[in-house]
Amino acid sequence: MPVIHIRTNTHHSQEEIHPICQQASKLVADIMNKSENYVMALIECNQVLSLAGDEEPAAYLEVKCLGMDENRTEEFARSLCRFMHQSMGIPPERCYIEFSSPSRHMWGWNNNTFAVKKSA
Repeated sequence: MPVIHIRTNTHHSQEEIHPICQQASKLVADIMNKSENYVMALIECNQVLSLAGDEEPAAYLEVKCLGMDENRTEEFARSLCRFMHQSMGIPPERCYIEFSSPSRHMWGWNNNTFAVKKSA
């Protein structure tokens, strides 16, 4: 259910980015208190990205999760910014994070959605 999609203008080889992607998956599972079996992590490096009018290292993160605790987004942001700084050298002030918690019927997987089925 949780997805983290990271877009950054930093340059990394495939060999460098694979372990970072695995770490992002584990981090999202941990902070969202979800099984990593359902986490999808995507990282796009070498993107054309400008923040504050310059192209210094920066990142845009999208984090989507069913039932996200919206009272914890500041905590999530701190964890994600720390991760970006430690793993990719991107300072927290150069990271934008978009959190969203879609309705269960708007999230599909395995020929279905996560909508709660009503008993007949």
